[in-house]
Amino acid sequence: MSSPDADSEALQRSIYLEKVERARQMTVGERLASVFECSELGLEMMYAQIRSENEALSDQAIHLEAGARMDRLRKVRERGFFQAVVAQEH
Repeated sequence: MSSPDADSEALQRSIYLEKVERARQMTVGERLASVFECSELGLEMMYAQIRSENEALSDQAIHLEAGARMDRLRKVRERGFFQAVVAQEH
């Protein structure tokens, strides 16, 4: 019997490989559309978080706050305080 960690890693790898194969079968236009869908989902989640923090904000104020948060994230990344880590394959 394998360990739960090994089972989890095997499942994660299987899901990852399935996603990679699916992406390889997509056209450039389909991949680009997928990027825009993911970006839109991320923004919608950010808007929902901002609204949950202060339900009295107008839509315009929420958009302005989201822009300010994106600016802060951009500055953090540009200054090198945050760096994405690429997972290494085993």
